[in-house]
Amino acid sequence: MTFDDSACPGRCVPLGEAEECTCPRVAPTCEEAQELPPGTINEITHGGWFTFIAEAPATAIETCGSTGFNADFSIWEGECQDPALGARSTHCSSESASGSTTPDPLASCYGSGRFTEACTCIDTEIGRRYRVEVDRARLPGVVTNITRSNRLTCEAIWDGGACCDRDTGDCADDVAEFDCPGRDHDWFPQRACESVYCATYAIPALSDWGLVILTLLGLTIGSVAFRRRGIEVERGRAAGAP
Repeated sequence: MTFDDSACPGRCVPLGEAEECTCPRVAPTCEEAQELPPGTINEITHGGWFTFIAEAPATAIETCGSTGFNADFSIWEGECQDPALGARSTHCSSESASGSTTPDPLASCYGSGRFTEACTCIDTEIGRRYRVEVDRARLPGVVTNITRSNRLTCEAIWDGGACCDRDTGDCADDVAEFDCPGRDHDWFPQRACESVYCATYAIPALSDWGLVILTLLGLTIGSVAFRRRGIEVERGRAAGAP
């Protein structure tokens, strides 16, 4: 059985019929890396690249739920032309760990013993871009789940987030949702103040309103005077005035 992989050479996933296949959405190169938001992305892939800008002091990556062969990955810092290896994943198992970093004990599949899953957590610099390269055997039909989670530290799940005061624009870090009432505040879960924009919704002072009203009033008066002048000119022409 052969498959048409002209649209994505070497990355064709068969649909079950001869000459039929689909090309995975995952990017094949570093330059084409797909954005990896917090949460889980389910992909059918032979491997590929993802990218994210760090929003927290620590970031956890896992491929729990993946099938087929080892879903190991590498985390890179810097540009594609000259990246620096930030971390190499390990099997997400407490009994047997391989790689250059330790498995993340807070990962959803930690200790499962399945070598198709990998996990790790690293300290990250807020605002810095990172790239994740997922390794897979070139076999069709294997499923890769990749999950990114923001952490305050790698040792604890982060229940807090950034809390913005709508009146002042001030921001507080590591605040629980309950302590950041939505009526006067905006809450960004698992985000640091450095990575969010705090918008203000304060009512303008009376002097500001006064300037606005005066400006609108001036524009209205000018418009009325201009129209009257135009009418007078038209009447004069109709009456034969020079």
